[in-house]
Amino acid sequence: MATEWPLPPSDAQSRTIVGSLARTHAAWWEDPRLGVTVGAWPNDAATDRLIQQVVGYFDVFTGRLGDELSHERRAFYERLIAATPQLHKRYRDAKNITLAHGDAHVWNCFLPRNGSDDVQWFDWEGWRIRAPTIDLAYMMAIH
Repeated sequence: MATEWPLPPSDAQSRTIVGSLARTHAAWWEDPRLGVTVGAWPNDAATDRLIQQVVGYFDVFTGRLGDELSHERRAFYERLIAATPQLHKRYRDAKNITLAHGDAHVWNCFLPRNGSDDVQWFDWEGWRIRAPTIDLAYMMAIH
């Protein structure tokens, strides 16, 4: 492990981890097996379930923040949620997609002891066909 939770990894470790994730994304980039024999494309029902889940989380979030959440920020989030069906349609064209880990953070990988870049990822339970940026955004948000 790079560090014990919740301590962040060093800059060198972070570069190694992100580089490994990028190589994984590159290896699966627009692979013709995606959605055919590997994984499945999100359908309208799955997107609808996702939106309902996000709306539920958003209600809890706004309820906890109350007046501390500005009207402008609330309106931004509402527009983003409303755009989700259109945003998810991009996956159906199979462009700029790859296999995403789904839970990519620095405590879900083993770093080699010999200093090589042979990072071993585990906890692939949440993998999906997605844009690769979702893994990097998630990793950044966790830290």
